[in-house]
Amino acid sequence: AQSASAQPAGSGAGKEKLSWGDRLGQWARSSLERTRAATEESAGTDKSVFVPSGAVRFLDVLAQHFPRHHLVAADFDTLPPPDVSMFARWQSRGEQGSLYGCRNSPLVASKNDKGDTIDHTTYLIPTGTCDIFFQTDFDALCHAYHQTTGIGAHTMRSRAFLEKYSEHVYTQTRSGYNPLLEDYFNTQFIFSRPTRD
Repeated sequence: AQSASAQPAGSGAGKEKLSWGDRLGQWARSSLERTRAATEESAGTDKSVFVPSGAVRFLDVLAQHFPRHHLVAADFDTLPPPDVSMFARWQSRGEQGSLYGCRNSPLVASKNDKGDTIDHTTYLIPTGTCDIFFQTDFDALCHAYHQTTGIGAHTMRSRAFLEKYSEHVYTQTRSGYNPLLEDYFNTQFIFSRPTRD
């Protein structure tokens, strides 16, 4: 799979000055990646892995029932680790459904009566009472997409994709802030390469 660069075209000759929002987004993204990696590495010898079986089923449906499709999809590529105490993590270790120490584990969260977000250490929460977020490995998804459908795909960071394909000038606020480009720094797009018939 080939990933497209998030840098603007022609930026190789000299570094383009990044806006405050861009720098903040880069810092936040790298912080999320480092924190999540440290959380997974500190897990010890547990080798549990969450496999994106829903994505695999989706690719099978595309290949079997929609062979001439064109794919454009977006998702989170990085999520923060659960905001739970070290004691709660230690206490949940080894319990059925524990997310501690698992690779590619989801972020499981719910809201309490006050509207505060509560992160959980397990996915075994009563149905309908929480949201479950998975981060997507876009390089692996591109590879699986090509292997399943026979069609190549590209990935792009959301900002680069939206700068190229959206009318983002209409979403800029008076202060210069553009939520379409500056929010969701931890998302990417995957899109199929055009094929000739």
